[in-house]
Amino acid sequence: ELEKKFSGKQVVILPRRKAYKNSKKPTRKVPRRRTLNNYKAAVLDDIVYPVDVAGKRIRVKLDGTKHRTCYLDPKKKDNYEHKSQTFAAVYKMLTGQRVFFTYGN
Repeated sequence: ELEKKFSGKQVVILPRRKAYKNSKKPTRKVPRRRTLNNYKAAVLDDIVYPVDVAGKRIRVKLDGTKHRTCYLDPKKKDNYEHKSQTFAAVYKMLTGQRVFFTYGN
C-alpha cells in the first residue's frame, strides 16, 4: 500500500528497538534480549520481514573484517530479489555493518 502511495519507492517499516551498552560494573547484568548481537539479529529479521531467513553466517577474514551473509527463503526470490540492495542499505544505516543477501537452496 505505501509503495503505491509513494510512487514506486521501496518502503521498510521497523519497530523501535533498544540495545544496552555493556557495563563495566560486574554487578549490573544486561538482559540477553537487549545485547548488541541480539539487537542486530532482530533488526535483520525485521528488515526482511515478508521473507523468511533461512540462515545467517559470519565469516571473519584474516585481516579482521567480518563478512555477514544472510540466506533468504528461495520460494520468495522472484518477489523480493530486487529489494535486497534496499535491505542491505537499511541494515548498514542502522547497525553500521554490511550484510550480503542470497537466496539459499
